[in-house]
Amino acid sequence: MSRQHKSSTLASALASAVLLGSLAAGCTGNIDQGSASAPGSSGVGGSGTSPGGPGAGGAGMSACVGSTRLAQRIRPLNSAQYGNTIRAVFPDAGQLRSPFEVSDRSAEFSTNANLRRFDFDTSLGIMTNGQTVAEASLAQIKASFACLAQSADSNCSSELVKTLGRSLYRAPLSADQATKLSNLFEAGNKLAGPDAAIKLVVRALLSSPLFLFHRELGQPSAESGSANLTAHEIANAISFAVTNAPPDALLSQAADAGELSTPAKIREHALRLLGGERGLTGLQAFMTEFFRTRDFVKNDKDKTLFPLFDSETRSQALADFADTIAGVLRSSEPTLASLLTTRKFVVRPRTAALLGWSDLQNLSPDGSTVEASEQGRAGILTHPVFLANFAHANETNPVARGHFVTSNVLCVDIPPPPQAVKFPERTNANDGSPRTLRQVLQSEHSMGTCAGCHQFMDPVGYPFEVFDAVGKLRSTDNGLPIDASGSISGAGEIDGPVASAQEMLGKIAGSARAQDCFAERVYKYVAGVDASPTLECSTSSLKSRFREQQGNVLELVVGLLQSPEFLAREVVP
Repeated sequence: MSRQHKSSTLASALASAVLLGSLAAGCTGNIDQGSASAPGSSGVGGSGTSPGGPGAGGAGMSACVGSTRLAQRIRPLNSAQYGNTIRAVFPDAGQLRSPFEVSDRSAEFSTNANLRRFDFDTSLGIMTNGQTVAEASLAQIKASFACLAQSADSNCSSELVKTLGRSLYRAPLSADQATKLSNLFEAGNKLAGPDAAIKLVVRALLSSPLFLFHRELGQPSAESGSANLTAHEIANAISFAVTNAPPDALLSQAADAGELSTPAKIREHALRLLGGERGLTGLQAFMTEFFRTRDFVKNDKDKTLFPLFDSETRSQALADFADTIAGVLRSSEPTLASLLTTRKFVVRPRTAALLGWSDLQNLSPDGSTVEASEQGRAGILTHPVFLANFAHANETNPVARGHFVTSNVLCVDIPPPPQAVKFPERTNANDGSPRTLRQVLQSEHSMGTCAGCHQFMDPVGYPFEVFDAVGKLRSTDNGLPIDASGSISGAGEIDGPVASAQEMLGKIAGSARAQDCFAERVYKYVAGVDASPTLECSTSSLKSRFREQQGNVLELVVGLLQSPEFLAREVVP
């Protein structure tokens, strides 16, 4: 057997054993058991609704029973965090598979601690990526550890495993961890040489639960049954929430020095990262999932009706969407209200052509910030990406648009529809005269059991009917004038009629209801939880602070990371 073949066989066999053992170890850890809710279920609690039915009025939980803290747990990286962590250590990692892409979509947010499944395909993807990274990054590693080419002594290999392990595990290795990895290197080196040993260690590191999972176990505190997150667990929470990537050098150094024990230090580093080049990456990842836009580039339309809505236009529009959000968050008023009412949009040439904005000249391919001149175009929910995403291939979908705003922006609980339900076909009136889509839906959804839910969704979606299936402004539908009036129901303080989308979004933007709902969604994303009996109590203080800060989104994230509800964990027996 050749040395090269022995190297490949050894690496494959040992890495497979390491992976299977690692995954087994990960599955026996303290996985979060705080929520048994079905994926996608909506937490309503004290938001003014109760589980009794759609929009049912209620005072929420009158008192918090038991602990409002998150439980000790380990939870998996999502696909983006997995890839970002690898590339932070191995910039030349090569083309990676996304082993978690399917399970990322099995809950409201990809960060949910309960959603990950380690099936055969996931394991195969992790192993394949390990091999790809090991091969692609070998030269980089050898350049960083020149001593390996000289003698591959134990001091050199020990430094290798400690350095790579520290970066990939996001915490210093324990003596036992370092010894096991060093022994693995020595075994590979003895049989097949240093190159094979390096690749073996890389594959072992990338299949370890210490790499694949966030650890939120903490250390016992003075309070019985409570554990405080460690400095490195806090550093990871800050970095992944803000940049969607592992801690940078300054944050890692602060964790190593034990400098993250006070809210002031946590705030200092969170604000430092937020002000940096990658500072909004985490928030933009949240917004992508919150607004359900991650698959927008695959959203096709009827090419006869919308010939300009091609893949390149979709890519530019999606970049405009992200840049418009970033523009709000980088402004002097990075608030939820600004996000829902801004008239400043980042626009690229193909997006402008799609919307018929022919008066805009010399737009940059990288996006230009413009003031919307159209009456009624205000806020991120009037952006073509949102409007086209919640529309059919050949016409609008006021039900989907209204459902998103009602359930996700206002946290009004709407039960899922029956499985057999179909969107009504556009038909003429009994006398043969044409009808608008609104008229068709009103005739279909006002009868029987349909009315119970659609009375909350449809009237919120009708004001968006002035925007067609790709978000272009229009004044008629099927040759008839559009009625853009609507109403809000089930949201308490802002219930009532509205004359347009702009008026409706203005009412929503200034409401405590929307602020509370948004704060809850941010908490669920950053903390990695779904609906649970303690969600309302866990977020009560966070919501109050968010309202006091006039809905400042950046302060919301910083405040969450500083909060005792997040930093202290309930000990799991």
